[in-house]
Order: sequence, then C-alpha cells, then structure tokens
Amino acid sequence: MTDYTQFESDLLDFSRHKYGGLAKPTKSSPIIVGICAMKKKAESKAMKEIMNRLRHRGGINSLVFPEKVILEGRIEDWPRCHSLICFFSDGFPLEKAVAYAELRKPFLINEIKPQFLLKDRRHVMKLMEKYGVPTPEHVVMNRSAASPSGYPVDINSEDDLEEYDDYIVVSGERIDKPFVEKPVDGDDHNIYIYYPRSAGGGSCRLFRKVNDRSSEFFPDVNKVRRNGSFIYEKFIRTEGSDVKVYTVTSGYAHSEARKSPTIDGVVSRNEDGFEVRYPVLLNNEEKEIAARIVAATGQRICGFDLLRSDRDSFVCDVNGWSFVKNNQKYYEDFALILSDLIRRAMGMASPQRFFPAGSGSLFNEGFEDDTSDTDTESGPPTPVAKAPSLRAASLASLKASDNDEATDDSPHEELRCVIAIVRHGDRTPKQKLKLKTTHHSLLALFDKYGSGNTREELKLKSAAQLGDVLKILSERIDDVRREREARSGEDSDSEEQDYLDGLLQARTVLEMHGTFKGINRKVQLKPTDWDPDTGDIIEAQFILKWGGVLTFPGRHQAELMGQSFRQKLYPFDGLLRLHSTYRHDLKVYSSNEGRVQVTAAAFAKGLLSFTGHLTPILTSLVRKSAEVDSLLDDASDAKQPIENVKKRLHAALLDKEPVKDEIMHQVAPTGASSLTDSFKQIDFNPRAAMGTLNLHIVGLVKQLRVLVKTHREKFGINNTGSAGVANTGKLLEESSQNAEPSATGDIKMSGEANEGVSASLGRTDVGHSLQSIVSAENGTALLMALHRWSKLEKDFYVRKKDRFDLSKIPDIADSVKFDMLHNQQLLKLQPPHLHEIFKLSLSLADIVVPQEYGMTPEEKKSIGGRIAHNLIEKVQADFANTVSYCINGPRGSGSAQGHSGSGPGVSATSGSTRKLPHLQKIDPNTVTSQPGGGNNHTSNSTSSSAGASANAAMSVAGASPPETPNNDSCDSSVGGGSVASEETFHRLDRRHARSLGIKSSDRMVRTRLYFTSESHLHSLLNILRYTTPESLGLNQDDELELPELTEEAKAKLEAIPELNYLTHIVFRLFELSPRNGNGRSFRRRRSESDSQAASEGQYPRRFRVSVAVSPGVEIHVGPDGKVEQGCGTQASADNTAALNVQNGAAYGSEADIQLLPCSPLVPLWNNIEFSKLNNLFHHVLKDVNNELAQEAEEAKTPHVSREVQANAEAELLDEASKLRIDVMTSPRPAPLPVTSEDVPVRSLNES
Repeated sequence: MTDYTQFESDLLDFSRHKYGGLAKPTKSSPIIVGICAMKKKAESKAMKEIMNRLRHRGGINSLVFPEKVILEGRIEDWPRCHSLICFFSDGFPLEKAVAYAELRKPFLINEIKPQFLLKDRRHVMKLMEKYGVPTPEHVVMNRSAASPSGYPVDINSEDDLEEYDDYIVVSGERIDKPFVEKPVDGDDHNIYIYYPRSAGGGSCRLFRKVNDRSSEFFPDVNKVRRNGSFIYEKFIRTEGSDVKVYTVTSGYAHSEARKSPTIDGVVSRNEDGFEVRYPVLLNNEEKEIAARIVAATGQRICGFDLLRSDRDSFVCDVNGWSFVKNNQKYYEDFALILSDLIRRAMGMASPQRFFPAGSGSLFNEGFEDDTSDTDTESGPPTPVAKAPSLRAASLASLKASDNDEATDDSPHEELRCVIAIVRHGDRTPKQKLKLKTTHHSLLALFDKYGSGNTREELKLKSAAQLGDVLKILSERIDDVRREREARSGEDSDSEEQDYLDGLLQARTVLEMHGTFKGINRKVQLKPTDWDPDTGDIIEAQFILKWGGVLTFPGRHQAELMGQSFRQKLYPFDGLLRLHSTYRHDLKVYSSNEGRVQVTAAAFAKGLLSFTGHLTPILTSLVRKSAEVDSLLDDASDAKQPIENVKKRLHAALLDKEPVKDEIMHQVAPTGASSLTDSFKQIDFNPRAAMGTLNLHIVGLVKQLRVLVKTHREKFGINNTGSAGVANTGKLLEESSQNAEPSATGDIKMSGEANEGVSASLGRTDVGHSLQSIVSAENGTALLMALHRWSKLEKDFYVRKKDRFDLSKIPDIADSVKFDMLHNQQLLKLQPPHLHEIFKLSLSLADIVVPQEYGMTPEEKKSIGGRIAHNLIEKVQADFANTVSYCINGPRGSGSAQGHSGSGPGVSATSGSTRKLPHLQKIDPNTVTSQPGGGNNHTSNSTSSSAGASANAAMSVAGASPPETPNNDSCDSSVGGGSVASEETFHRLDRRHARSLGIKSSDRMVRTRLYFTSESHLHSLLNILRYTTPESLGLNQDDELELPELTEEAKAKLEAIPELNYLTHIVFRLFELSPRNGNGRSFRRRRSESDSQAASEGQYPRRFRVSVAVSPGVEIHVGPDGKVEQGCGTQASADNTAALNVQNGAAYGSEADIQLLPCSPLVPLWNNIEFSKLNNLFHHVLKDVNNELAQEAEEAKTPHVSREVQANAEAELLDEASKLRIDVMTSPRPAPLPVTSEDVPVRSLNES
C-alpha cells in the first residue's frame, strides 16, 4: 500500500523554502520565478501571457530553464530562483527536478513529488478517495506490478477478470455496461467506452484530438482489452457535456463546459480553430471539490475533468498543471493571484491585494443581481474565443434576440419552455413462434442457464445464450435432415415435418442481422412435462419472440422530425446557439422499450444536429429507468376500467344485426367525426366488415404460400441464401380452416411488375412472370410474412365457435401497414387482398383502438387520468420550475447556482451544500480576498428548495401548485435516467459571456422530451378534450378558470382518425416581459417589486401556453397503388445509403419510400394563460387521486358473501327462538355485525 505524503501540509508551509539559494528579495531587487519545464510548455502562448502580466505588475521577473540544461546538465548547474514553476510532460526528468528542489529549496508553486502519483490514474483515484473527492464507481485490473509513478502495485490474476455480454467482474466486483476503460497511465488517452446490447452494443474509442475528431465508434467491438492494466469506471450520463476546471490556488477555480467527445466525436471549433468552450458556474460543492484536489495533490495550478449528473458531480481525471487557452480575463486573474501568492511567500506585501472595481473578478461569490442601470465592467471587453459561426441572417437575428439594451417599453415575449410527448417511430411487427421439444440438447439449457428450479421457465436474451440456441438449432436441423435422407422412399411424418419447419424458422430469426445486438429477440423455455421418478424436465415449450424493432424509415423519420422541431419551434432557428452556449436545458426521457429509446436518440440527433451512430447519443442523452417507466409505460391503474370498456365495446361491435342509431349511441356517444367516418366506410356493420376482412386475410395467406412454394422450386431445398424456406411443411400445404373456398388464393400479376419493388423483397427484371417476384435473397422475408399472416388468420377468427377476436385488429392493422411499406412487391398481386385488408383493418382499428380508452366523455377523462397521471405531474413540475426560474432567477431554481471563482472550505457554506471533510485544514492565507476586503464567503445559496420555489412561483403566477408536487423527486443510480434532481444544468458565467458577445447570459430555454407509446398519447388528448367544469362537477359559483377549446379546435381534434407513429403533443410556454426605460426586463426585479406586481395582477397574464398536436406520419396510397409514408423530406440517395450501412437494419434500404412532410401540428390553444392549463392539470390529478384512494379503501373493506350473511341470519333466529321471542310479531332486533380482526366492522345489511 502506497504511503501517500501529506501534501496538504507541505503546500501550506511557507517556511520550508530558502529563497532558492538566493538572497531574500527586497523592494529594490526583483523576485525571480523559474520555469522548469519542457521547451514547448515553457514557451507556450499561455505561459508567455501570464509571465508578461507578472512582469508588468512589477517586482517579479521570469527565468526559463533551457531544455538542454534540464535534460543534460547537472542540477548544481541549473539556474537559481526564488520561486519555481515545475511540471512534468513527455520526456521531462522529474527525478532531477525533485533533487534540485531539495538542493535549492525554492518556493514551489506546485509540489513536485506528488506529480509522480499523477502519472498513474490508480494513485489519483486513491488520493481522491482519501480526501473525500467523489469519483465514479470503478474497479481496477492490474496486470503488471510496474507503475508509471514508480510506486509498485499488487497484480491481479487473469482469472480475476470475467467478461460477459453486458458486464464484467473484476476480483468479485461487478460493473455493468456502459462503462469506461482507462489505461492506468495518465498520459495514455486511448480511452474506450463499452455499451450494453440494449443500447445497440459496440464501443467508442476516445483519443487526443486529431483535426476535428476526438472519438470513433466501433459497432462490432464489444470485448475489453487484455494487454495492459486498466481502470473500469461506471459511465456517467452528462447530457452531452463535460466540464474542465482550472484551479489557481484553492481559492480560485475557472470552469468551462464543452461538447462531450462521447456523443459523435466531432470537435466543435470556432473561426480561430480553437475548440468551442464556454465558462460556466460551479456550485458550492464543486468549489469544495476544487479546493480538496489542490490540497490532495499539492498542485496549486491544476486542471481536472468534472462530470455532472443530476445533482451529483464526479471527478474522472486530474491532469496536473493546466492552462485555459486564449482567455484574457483568466490570464489577468492568474497573474494577480500568483503575484500575491509569491510575494506573501517571500514575506513581502502585495502592491494590489484586491481586484480593482469593475474587473469582473471571479471571486465575486454571489449571483450578480441585474438591478443596476449601468454595466459594472470598465472599458470594452477583451475579445477571446469567438462563438461558432452561423448563417449570416440567422446570426443577425440571434444577436438581436440576445440584445438586452433595447430602450423602448414595448412588450417583449420570449420562449421559456418546450415540452413534447412523442410516440415511437415505425417498427416491425411483433411476432412469436412456439413449438414443443423433447430433445436433450435444448432441455440441457435449463441446467446451464436455469436457477435449478425445474418448475421455472427459462428466459434467454444474452448474445452468448442466443448463440448457444442457434448452434443447437443448426445441429438439430442437420440431424433431422440426415435421418430423413436415411429413410429415403418413406413418407415423411407430419409432426416431424412441423418440427423441422419450426426449427428452420427459429434459425432464420436468430440469424437475422448477423449479430445479437439490441433487444429484439428472446427465447423462452417453459417446462411442460417432468420425469415422475427424478423430477427432471422431459418436455418443454420453445417460444421465440422477435420484432417490434424500429425500422430504417422509423429512425430517419425521427431524425427529420428533430430537425423540424429545431427549425420551427424555436425562434430564429436559434436552438443550436442556445444549446452550444449552455442556455438550453435539455432532458430526454424514454420508456424501456428498445424502439422507443432508439426513436428518442434519433430525434435528439436531428434536434442538436449530431452526426454518427445512435448508440453513444442514446447512452449519453436518453434517460431511462424504472422511475421514468412509471411516467411513460405504466397503465396499471387503468387496467380494470379498460377491461370493462372492452367488454361493452366488443359486445356492441360483434352484434350480428346492428342498428345504425343504436350502435352509434353505444360505441360513439361523443359523435366524433373520425368515428362517424369510419363507421360509414364499413356501412355501420362491424361484424360484416370483419367477415370480409377475414376472407381477404385467407386469400393473402394462400398467395404467400404459392410464393414460398415457388421460391422452393426455383432455388432448391439446400439453398443457403434462403435458410429456413426450403421446407415449410403444413404451413404451405394446409387449406384454410376458417373460411369458405370462395376466398380465392389464385395469384395473378398486375402490369409493370418490375417497377416499385421493395428492396427487401428483391427487384425483378422479368415483366409479369411469377418467378420474377422471388429471389435467393427474399426467401426470409416471404417466409416471415407467411408465418405472420398465417398466425393472424388462425387467431382472428375461430370458425367452430363463429367468433372474432377484436384484440387482433390492431395487430392486423400494424402488419398490413408494415407490408404496404416494406414488402411493396406484394401490392402487385391480384386479387389485391393486401389493399383490401389495409382499408378494412384501418377503418376497424380507427373504431376499436381509441374507444378502448373510454367511450363516453367521462370514461375517456377518467381512464386518461389513470394512465397519464404520473406524466401530468411531471409536466406540471416542468412548468413550475420554469416559472420559478423566470420569476426568481437562478437563485430560486434549485441547485443551478454556483460560480466560477470560488473560495471553498475557507468559510461557512450554505446548508444545502454537502460539506466535504478536512477542508478546514486549508490556510486562509492562501486564498486571495475578494473585492472590498471581505472574506471569500460563499453566498450564492438559496433559502428554499427548488420545489418550494417552484410552488411559490406557481402561486404568484396565478396557478395552483401540484396536488402532490413531484419536482423530480424520484431517485435512481447515476446515469440510469432518474427524473430526480433534474434541475442541475450548466449556467453560463455572465462576466465571461459578455466578452463572448452574449448579452443575455441568464436566458434559459427548457426542453423536456418524453417518448412513449400510443396509450399515453390517447390519454393526454382525451384529458385535454374532455376535461370541462361540468366533468369536474363544478358549477358557476366555483371560481375556476379552465382552458376552453374552440369549436374549430374540437372539430380538428375529433377529425384525427388515428395516432400514427411519431404522433406528438407539444406545449410551449412564453413569458411576456415588458422592458423598462433602462433596457432591463422587469423579470429581474425582485422582493417588493414582485409583491407589487402580484398584487396588481400582472403575473397571471405574464405567461401564456400554446398547445398543438400532430397525428404523426401517415400512409398515403395513391391512385396508382404507390405507397408513401409521411415525415420530413425525401432523403438523398447518398444520405440513405450512408444510413443503411450505418444502421444495418433488416429493412434498411427502402429507396422507393418517399418521406413526405409529417402531418402538421393542429393548434388546440394558441394563447391561453398558463394558470388555466395548470388548473386543468391540478383538478385532473385531484380527481384521479380521489378515485384511486376510494378504490384502495374499498379493497380494504371485506366483502360479505350471501352464504355468510344467511348463516348469521340463521344464528340470529335461533337465538331469538331460544329466548322465546315471537319473531313474527316482535320488533326485529338490530342485525349482528360480521367482524374480522383486520377490517372495519360491517353490518349484516351491508352486502
């Protein structure tokens, strides 16, 4: 175990130095500061800037040690100096520097011995742990006792590392993907990040910047390196940014945020070629962290990397001596602090102990109130790194929007918050395959992967597990074929053929895409029979599930929709500038479904104009966890009401002799135009429409059988290009059991069969020949379509019982839409069964799907509230936090406060900040005082929590606070996607911002994106449409204002037939900010001004909300039968090809599919007061909570059965008879209660 030196005490002991072997400096003799470093570092631009400023302050001269002397000369021949700046880099002889310091004893700006430890990340981690600095959870794999630091370490056995698909185990400690793999050598920047299969797998390689690249993604590299010692860290999700912090003593820390290299590897540079970074504020805890790192390492001048996740911050690397590049203000601050430090070390008074007024000192701890009429900065700002260049027109408008110097009193409205709830994109149909097996090789998987309980089913998801299944299936297929060949001439056994067909199709599914990436396939083995003697499993049901994966058009449409959002919903196309300057607070939430996560990542890619693969974007930006799932994928509270509605709905739709008026009254009491239109299309007879639909399904299945047979005849049994198609058994031979023979399955080809053929089915060049449809490559697609439609045929209608299963109508609609888009060659078949299925299934689905969420307005509102109440609470909290920020400023917005300049640990900190231990050891004398001579006191604390501030702001704004405030109170592990503590974001440092040309540094636009499934969209729309004062049981005497839909908005909303893929609801919050004569917005006036404004009723109208909905992407079938799916604009051939290669999707080359504009947003409200919308949410939540509380209370109350009640009555009569009471004539005694120990007493009369 390394015995770390107490660097902190060395750092504070000024008496150790002996003036470097020189005479003590005086006023007449200058202080000599030696610079002992490699030439490239010692003569860098930043070093020259600082040394020039030291010299101009007077009394301090710098002396650069020649590199040749450092490398070749004796330490006795090295120059002498009073104070020494010494830091290592490649090739620097650190040992000689230590010897020189011990020989001459100059005053060391940075201690030299600890720099050995900085060479080894393992020692850095131990130092951070010792000093209480938070670091990511990590494990270490040591393969060599040697260390870059020179301190030996204990080595691990290679057996100590166990590697699995989604995690590794090192010496018994498990760390899950995503994780970061770092070489222990601090100078080795080849850092890898490994992603889990659920995010797509693969790895990202980080490296020192080369031109405009800082990382590369490798989708097929999933194994960790085995040729060195590494630290494996838990990946911290940071919303796509990281922070570089630069200390100058323990009392100063400058911080800059930049785009994280883990996103897409593209380095953002300005016009001068520098990486784009923006100074941001540190919170109190981060300031303490900075001071602790200085104390722990003995490095007054030090750089480190900070990762922010929710309310926690973690140090992931300590770099030693580091400069801020090209920042004039930083150079000034650095020189002032260093001059003061050196003079005090020499026992001399500093000529300027404090920053001059108006210097914009980073030591101003409190948040600067924007109440002054004049700017506090003296003179013009010194230009530093320029902001990223934008289009000239856009830049001009952005500068205008950034300008706070307007002197007119005209109202000025600004966008403050955008909230969108989005359905996932186009996906493949969900499918399932079942077969029985008794073979020992498949049953052996229970022993290999099971828990030992022979009654439990086995679920196999990992790549290794699915790889074993694929290997077993391939071996079994070969065995069965050999057995059949050995019995040549004998008739094939039907069950054997079915078994082989199942194995072939299962193998085909597992072989799709070539790898087991993502979460799109799963195998289940359910025990069905056991040995009576041993209890061993002797038979099991093999279940393979696949599908539900986002398609290539789904990804591309989501990306295009993100681009459209950026261009249309944010003023002046200014989102990228706001985001790049850390004035855009973005959070992306997704349910746990893979297709929803990928949709969210693709949307974020388009929104922020990222490039490259989706996996790093998904991992870095998309929040997913159990808490998020409760917002976006939990309908458990509505399960029973939905079941009740389904029973009534199905009974009405299955009526054999429906009456038009009666069925409309029963199923569509709201009279929505979309429902009326759908009923008209099926002639108000749903059951007859289902019968016709079933006939077309039967006809399509027959057509598919002929196609698959043709494929077998054309390409033979053992053709490897169509694995799984060679033998299709009863799937091809059986006749339909569910329809009359009149439903023909004959196949004819319509004209121009060689045009418009989907790439997924292969292109044809042979005119009208049936042979032209099939190819060696499309056998899998044909077999999958046949299996899918055969199963739907079987499940939809049971002839023996003459019964339709209405729950299959949505599945039929999804399946036909998929084939219309991705298997377009089937559209050329005659009769046109696919076209007819499309029209009928969509009409029926437009009736069934929306009505399952309630048929009456009351049911729709109630079920909608039960499904979406958690999401509504979160949206309400989003608005509350935004209003709080607008009214109270950064002080009242949670933990977003903090400051670049810091004096952590030297004085009391706010109670809201976690105090790190040992900081009291730091000598206050090492901290430069702040302007005015006051103590360097942390004063930017807030007296109330974010939630309290938000609720207060809601009240001031004329709105009711949330019934049960959910200001992101859920908790989760770091990076796991918690909705907790989401108020942490990067805040731009306004003093630096002015020099960057940004005059509105306090502006903040909040964006919250929620990606979910169809049920939550239906629920929210029903709430917005059907929540009225009458539905809430309110009368005219109740003082409550709710938003009212206009008749035009109602008509547009009710005309939406279905909520397609990428349906979205958008809320936008605007603030009306009149300006005063000094050009300052009144939103920065506080205290009595706020009270006066509230009393005058200004705030209720200060915020307005617009609400709009888009039904997403629609499928358009033209007169010529050509199918188009809407969203975005048509992709170029080059872009499409690039995305195909990148995504490697099964349906990734639909060159024929035009991507038309998404359905436009339908405005519900353009200009309603925020308080009205908040009142609506408030009362919906109140009603839902009351309903659920009532149900919970009823569940606790025992139900007294008729039998129990009869027995109690008999006992009562028997007792009366014993007492000789004439029961017939005497008054009946009070009924006796039936009691239970754990429940309230109920009377016999209560049944």
